[in-house]
Amino acid sequence: MRLSMKRMRKNYLNRELFILSLVSFGIALLVYFVLSVSSTYLITRYYNTEEHIEKLEKRYAKELQGYITKEGITVKNIGEVDEWVFNRDDVFLKIFINGNLVYDAMYGATDNVVGSSENREHFLEMNSYELTLGEDKAEAILFCYDFAAENYGRYVSLLISFLVFFISMIAGVRKKMKYLVTLQRELHMLSEDLDSSITLQGNDEITDVAKGIESLRLSVKDKMEKEKMAYEANHRLITSLSHDIKTPLTVMIAYLELAKSKGRECAELEKYIGISLDKANHLKELTNELFEHFLLHGGMQEVIFDRVNGNELIMQMLEENLFDLEMQGVDIRRDINDITSVLEVNVNMVHRLFHNLFSNLNKYGDLSKPIFIHYALENNHLVLSMQNTKAQMPDKRESAKIGLHNCEAIMEKHKGTFEVCENENTFSVRFAFPVCTKK
Repeated sequence: MRLSMKRMRKNYLNRELFILSLVSFGIALLVYFVLSVSSTYLITRYYNTEEHIEKLEKRYAKELQGYITKEGITVKNIGEVDEWVFNRDDVFLKIFINGNLVYDAMYGATDNVVGSSENREHFLEMNSYELTLGEDKAEAILFCYDFAAENYGRYVSLLISFLVFFISMIAGVRKKMKYLVTLQRELHMLSEDLDSSITLQGNDEITDVAKGIESLRLSVKDKMEKEKMAYEANHRLITSLSHDIKTPLTVMIAYLELAKSKGRECAELEKYIGISLDKANHLKELTNELFEHFLLHGGMQEVIFDRVNGNELIMQMLEENLFDLEMQGVDIRRDINDITSVLEVNVNMVHRLFHNLFSNLNKYGDLSKPIFIHYALENNHLVLSMQNTKAQMPDKRESAKIGLHNCEAIMEKHKGTFEVCENENTFSVRFAFPVCTKK
């Protein structure tokens, strides 16, 4: 049980970063130790050789003699050699006169030349160099070692260790950064496909965020599936209701038309039958508009667009309806321009658009007055407008304007515009289709 709880313990990012820092520091320290020891060994063996040390001793002996001559140093003030020695870290000096030690770099000038505990005989294996101290001749033994090369080696080892530390840190953090990049890519995919799952990796704060996103994805997906099921259920219900309403209405209209034709001998009966027939047709039309409104605003209907010629579309949808009105004696006044263009439209929807507009015109427009039509290309849009005079209806029924709302929804699906402007006497509508610019 304890073991399972330990495995379930969360790995916090700050703790992981602390452990990563310790491990990186340990690796860097080990690298520094190995490089430092190796560089010291190699420099001692291949650089600080006997030949190199001898050259160094000769150079320092020459410099020391120059310093003694310049400063006028004799046996009496030989302690002044300290200043020369202190400025050089890689040389140790002993000076002998007549075989006796008179100067030691560690202790300075000796008090008694004759009674010194050290003499030249103790260093017979060492090279000695002659010095002139005023009128006295002396021998100098120099213990030299080129520490600069070793220092450079240590600096390089330290620099490499720092690089190893940073590389180790970056390598450790890179896994988390790679995971974040993966999450970013998967989030972008979610905007297009909710079926793509989120990768869950590790057990830290980033994983908690990923789990939250995955939970949100599943929640949104479940909600959308439920909405789709609800839409399909409503669609079936509306379709069924529409069929159930249309069927008796159609039968009723047929019987009323038959009764109207048979009852022409009785004027009052014909009147009542005409009113009933008019109400039945109106109810049928409202049912069609309501069903169309549901399909347009449901948001689940897939709309397929086709590329069509703008001239052909206007001729089929607009001019044919205008021609029928002109055959009835309606005055159509056109203000048209060249509309050669290509449009992306759903032909069935556009057909419903013009059907609604002309149905509205026939019901509520005064066909004895002129109807003004305008269409042209404006700002990469095919723009159409219609204006008519309203009919004076004593028994004017209140309209929900479902047909006009459907027209607006159709134009929204085509990424166009639909505007209605009316007052007490006139009614006008203006709508625009975007023109295809890509071939």
